[in-house]
Amino acid sequence: MLGNFKRFYKNVRAERTYQQNINAEKEGVGKPIPSNLDTLKQRLIQMLGESSDFVLKKIPLDRNPTVLIACIEGLADKELLDRDIIGSVTAYNSRPQSGREKFVDYLKNKLVNTCSVKEISDLDRAVISILSGEAVVFTDGSRTALSAGIQKWEKRSPNEPKTGTVLRGPREGFVESIAINRSMLRRKIINPSLRFETFSIGRQTKTKVDLCYIKGTASEKIVNEVRKRLLNIKTDVILESAYLEQFIEDAPFSLFATVGNTERPDVAASKLLEGRVAILCDGTPFVLTLPYLFVENLQAGDDYYSRSATSFFGRMIRFIGFLMTVYLPALYLSFTCFHQGAIPFKLLVTIYTVRVNVPFGIFVSCLFVLLLFALIKEAAELLPEPVSQTVSIVGGVVVGQAIITAGLVSVATVIVISITVITGYVVPELEKPITIMRVFMLVGANIVGNLGITLVSIVIFAYMCAIHSIGVPYLSPIAPLSGLDIKDVFFSFPVWAIFQKPETITKRYVKRLRGKNG
Repeated sequence: MLGNFKRFYKNVRAERTYQQNINAEKEGVGKPIPSNLDTLKQRLIQMLGESSDFVLKKIPLDRNPTVLIACIEGLADKELLDRDIIGSVTAYNSRPQSGREKFVDYLKNKLVNTCSVKEISDLDRAVISILSGEAVVFTDGSRTALSAGIQKWEKRSPNEPKTGTVLRGPREGFVESIAINRSMLRRKIINPSLRFETFSIGRQTKTKVDLCYIKGTASEKIVNEVRKRLLNIKTDVILESAYLEQFIEDAPFSLFATVGNTERPDVAASKLLEGRVAILCDGTPFVLTLPYLFVENLQAGDDYYSRSATSFFGRMIRFIGFLMTVYLPALYLSFTCFHQGAIPFKLLVTIYTVRVNVPFGIFVSCLFVLLLFALIKEAAELLPEPVSQTVSIVGGVVVGQAIITAGLVSVATVIVISITVITGYVVPELEKPITIMRVFMLVGANIVGNLGITLVSIVIFAYMCAIHSIGVPYLSPIAPLSGLDIKDVFFSFPVWAIFQKPETITKRYVKRLRGKNG
């Protein structure tokens, strides 16, 4: 009873916060802009400080009110500032008095062809515009300012991403600019129903975040739920999309990720066309996708660019690799310690021959070698690329041979763990969960053999069935089973045969589940 009341109160509070955020976005009420330029200048210096890159340029005019231009050096384009803004202000002052239009209207009409221009009547919004790289023009005696989008900073070209490489397919990837990423999706999906909703998240960083979906294709329940979770985020800092992922996921402490990420525009576009939603974050090339299901870990971009028979074989290899990397050490321990009768006699003799002088049991040996490989991999990831390759080779070959020669572990154990680690690279997205699952399987096998492996497998499967991603079961369309969607799980049908959008995402099983933020 108490738990239900707490859950109800939590949902009511989250809904109230959501409505407050919506009202604040609509109203946009803040501090008014002072009409006196001296007062305004003091307020801006007070808010932005005596920063060396903060530029305040005062332009006195002969027959007109004084103009104050504020921008950030390095974010605003100096050429556009001098040519279009300062030049336009000077040109207005030299125009004849008769037939003049208002200064604000004149400047807006003059700049509209070169940059985006908008009127601002709120001081906080003016400061945010300045910090975003825009130039804000204030006029003495006026409480309205003009913001001109003249941002210019270095951008990385959309090269092929290092993650999710394909043999055949587009060679472009997302970059750190949200505007470029937005245009790349627009180029892939030329559809008027493609929607982008922009949010500013982070009290200190004011990071731009886009909620992207195709109206009419994506489920309205999913879109509304993701929108609420984004608006309910209360934090100071958003530096990468991983920050957002931790706030909006259904199960923050889950072993498996319920929010997907990709650097490839074609992958993001295909997920949007299936009815999913995407979240773009400024400053990172990783785009989040929701819902994210377990079967997506077994799929690759090459599957849809290759022949169906080849893609089917690739998926089977990944599925077999996933089973081997999870179960192989546990099965090796179980059969050699509990079920020796199931092993051919010659193989059993070979295994026990190489283990004669090993001081530790199979359980301890497997854990030791797994820990050794994990340390080598972690060191290789943290070091520079040229050095990491050397560390991987030296660590995998030299150290492995050294521990065998020293008699700390047997050859069979090293072979089994080596195969286990290699097969784990087949499903890189599940690398962390697989590491924990291996340990659980080893513990279960060390206690009661195959029965322990079976019990641990049942517990893990039940746990996966209980997980949801924005209300969609994590194991869909396997559990619950969907006959229409199962054809794109283990099999790889030709594109022309996949004529229907995933039923599990667009229509069914969508229920309200809140993330960490409420």
